[in-house]
Amino acid sequence: MPQPNKKPPWILGVDAGGTYTRAVLATMDGRVRGLGFADGANFQGCGVRTAQKQIESAIQAAMKAGRIGKAQVACAAYGISGADREKDFDTVAEFLAPVNPAERFVLSNDTTLALRAGTQDGVGVACIAGTGSNTMGFNAAGDHIKVGGFGGYSGDYGSSFNLTKKAVVAAMKEWDGRGPKTLLTPLLCEALGVEEICDIIEYEFWDNHRPLPLNKYTPLLFDAANAGDKMALKILRETGRQCGDDALSCLRRLFPDRSEAVHVVLGGSIYQKGSNSTMVDTLKARVKRFYPNAVITRLHDEPVTGALLLAADLCAGKTAPKKLQTALRRGVAELVSKRKV
Repeated sequence: MPQPNKKPPWILGVDAGGTYTRAVLATMDGRVRGLGFADGANFQGCGVRTAQKQIESAIQAAMKAGRIGKAQVACAAYGISGADREKDFDTVAEFLAPVNPAERFVLSNDTTLALRAGTQDGVGVACIAGTGSNTMGFNAAGDHIKVGGFGGYSGDYGSSFNLTKKAVVAAMKEWDGRGPKTLLTPLLCEALGVEEICDIIEYEFWDNHRPLPLNKYTPLLFDAANAGDKMALKILRETGRQCGDDALSCLRRLFPDRSEAVHVVLGGSIYQKGSNSTMVDTLKARVKRFYPNAVITRLHDEPVTGALLLAADLCAGKTAPKKLQTALRRGVAELVSKRKV
């Protein structure tokens, strides 16, 4: 007796970063619909309750847009910024439980999403440089290495905060005679609305405390580099070497065969949108020196695509077929582009 056709299960992918959260729904036959947005959900910076609220808001928005009910979601994957230690994963799992609609789900750091989105199988190393920075890798055996990702305590090389702080220090050194003249000084003074760069300390005064959103001013560093400023270029080169060393730390432990064509994915706003290539070029040269066949690419897909692909892997019980991956990538790109219009 012929069996009735079963509808393909729905899957959910969530990218919860430090700046924004995105959730997207799709079916296991490649139909993508339902995209939800919310603010950042790194519990280390915004608190557990706020992180939970933002993730729930993004999921609900995606379900409303896709006209999907909670009971229809078979598998989900979450990439959560701030999920770095085992303690962090325990915390995230606890506050995620009440808002997760799927019986089966996988939880990872959001850096894992970039690696999955930038490869066909999630094998390789991902370097993230955006609001924060992180480096993470997986080999074919499933071994996992993480480098950095703990803010200033672990260097935070390449993050927008790290880069802008270096730019401010360079301007300060010009002002007090420790360093050479740099375009960073007038650019920062104008942007910050101060007469002299030393006046930046007034933002920290007790009676006038206005924490500086340093990540907002990172484009000035790239502007100065594009104008040929030596200090700006030096900062980008030094940071590129530091980020390259982070990648190499993962590569050496996960991929001992240096002739292997390992994938290295560069994600985050700094790598993907930075208007000067000096930092990326330096990172590539550093990695290629020791891994000449490494395949180093900037992430083109949206990070939430990685979450959706991880959910598809979970639902399939193996790496999702290439045809399905292609459909999911295309579908997410189309939804995001429509949202941006």
